[in-house]
Amino acid sequence: MSYFSFDGVNIIIHRITGGNIVPPVVPTCTIIGTDINKTVTLPKVKSSDFNGSPSAGDMPFTLTAGNCQNASLATFTFSGTADAANPVLFKNTGSATGVGVRIYPGSDSSQTIGANGTNNVQTAQVTGGQGGQAVLSLGAQYYKTAATVGAGQVTAIATVTMSYN
Repeated sequence: MSYFSFDGVNIIIHRITGGNIVPPVVPTCTIIGTDINKTVTLPKVKSSDFNGSPSAGDMPFTLTAGNCQNASLATFTFSGTADAANPVLFKNTGSATGVGVRIYPGSDSSQTIGANGTNNVQTAQVTGGQGGQAVLSLGAQYYKTAATVGAGQVTAIATVTMSYN
């Protein structure tokens, strides 16, 4: 027999067996410390690097959910301010012109994780058993949004929300 009680935003399930209340095993994962407020620094490129190519400056990186107890899958959801010219790109708020930032799954650079919500949910399996981790491989790059790319600093912010089950 199970009883449900509402505790804040979580539903807690208690099973009664042998006269004792046994709390459920609740899955948990946390983003590892080095990935909280993570900065991914793309390499310096020249405006001429965009001649004949829409992108430049690829940089692989990872996001890791660790200390996963009773969880098998971590889900990462991306959001941010979309570029006006190409809404799947994350908007550049720096001084460079004609360029945004593209984030893509590390396993498939032909896909784009869109700032506008397109393909913005990515998953990673938890490995290593109890206390294991889920590592999401990604890449980022500068991506041309206009006919001419002007020199300057590129800054874009992507917000990632992680859930697990």
